[in-house]
Amino acid sequence: SFCTLLIPAPMRAVALSAFATALLAVAAVATPTIDPRTLTTSGISAGAAMAVQYEIANSAKVRAAGIVAGLPWYCAQTSGLATAFECMDDPETINIQTLDWEMNVSATDGNIDPVANLKSHAVMLFSGMFDTVVNQGTMKKLADQYTAVQVAQLKTYFNYTAEHAWITNFYGNACDHLGTPFINNCGLDFAGEFIKMAWAHMGENFTETKGAYNASNLKTFSQATFGADSWTNSLDSTGYYYVPTACGPNALPSVKCHVHVNF
Repeated sequence: SFCTLLIPAPMRAVALSAFATALLAVAAVATPTIDPRTLTTSGISAGAAMAVQYEIANSAKVRAAGIVAGLPWYCAQTSGLATAFECMDDPETINIQTLDWEMNVSATDGNIDPVANLKSHAVMLFSGMFDTVVNQGTMKKLADQYTAVQVAQLKTYFNYTAEHAWITNFYGNACDHLGTPFINNCGLDFAGEFIKMAWAHMGENFTETKGAYNASNLKTFSQATFGADSWTNSLDSTGYYYVPTACGPNALPSVKCHVHVNF
């Protein structure tokens, strides 16, 4: 599910830090062989904005991020949805230097992890040329922000005639379609390409073979601990996590499993 957490700036880093720790705890219960050093995240639209906030606030835990049609870190600042919509529509109003200054101040004050951690991150960005929801210029500003903090690896896909959607190479609407379920077939397996890049960056083995989906491995957990309220912060009361059979409670000690968080 895609969820957005909109909370006052002084609380944001604390809440996201608790969220990151709790997600790893949930995963550790479900998967005894979890590797806490390989946490990655991704998202689309408001979820992509959340993923950027989550990655930067918790840069000591997160190692890579895949962002589809998101916003720069702290773009809305403390002004809420009005400024968020402005960020989405008019990239010329976004001052990356100011946002980077805010990032460094937040890190100095201990509200987010040290900015220097981002130098070890891998990031993949996607923005469709036909996206009518998040201006492609906004994603280019995000690319500028990641460049400014000197992430180790930055890959951008800005040349696809895609509308606002999650991007695949095997399922969904036409690439330039806008509408539910906001999954478009553009001939690019964004999720696969991101995981492949992230795993190589972290020195992990990656296989091109897709696993078989098992509906019984899809679990739910309560997000009430994080103040979930669909009206005030758009965070759904229920979250979902998928545990491959090999990573279940009876996983062999030799099996190493990883956590990926999608918003």
